[in-house]
Amino acid sequence: MARRRGPRGGRCVPGRIRCIRERRFKYARYVSDTSGRSDEHELYDLREDPHEMVNLAHDPARRAELRARFDALRALEAVEFAGAG
Repeated sequence: MARRRGPRGGRCVPGRIRCIRERRFKYARYVSDTSGRSDEHELYDLREDPHEMVNLAHDPARRAELRARFDALRALEAVEFAGAG
């Protein structure tokens, strides 16, 4: 199976959103520049908030959930864009 490449050969592109969705949580990060630095994060508990009205990313009580999704997304990006550049 051929591996898909991201936009511009897999490099981070400013103004893009990358997201991971699980059964309960949805996490999105907004890429602000080509270094992949994130300026904004969103975390939603889809069980409690199915319409994604309350962003939990800045809630200190949700820090562990946010970090786990951030790490999972970064791991997927590393596999998806391995060797791209």
